[in-house]
Amino acid sequence: GTGKHLTAGIIDDLIGATVFTLDLSVPFTTVNNNIDYFAPAKEGDLITAETTIIKRGRMIINLQCDIMLPAKERLIARGYSNMMALK
Repeated sequence: GTGKHLTAGIIDDLIGATVFTLDLSVPFTTVNNNIDYFAPAKEGDLITAETTIIKRGRMIINLQCDIMLPAKERLIARGYSNMMALK
């Protein structure tokens, strides 16, 4: 449903923003996205997100983004992405 598309958009945006904060000399683009959904969130729920760089290579950066529902201490989604340098 719409909630999954919204979660996917949040994950993609946050992973892209994380790469942007590295202030690299070349732009990067998304090569792939994979998202595992574990639990739903309802409209009005407060969610948090944390993005982690798993591996940073010269041409590819692998990242992970966790979306949490803090009120229930629950992981609701985990996204993985590879970002490639556009050289």
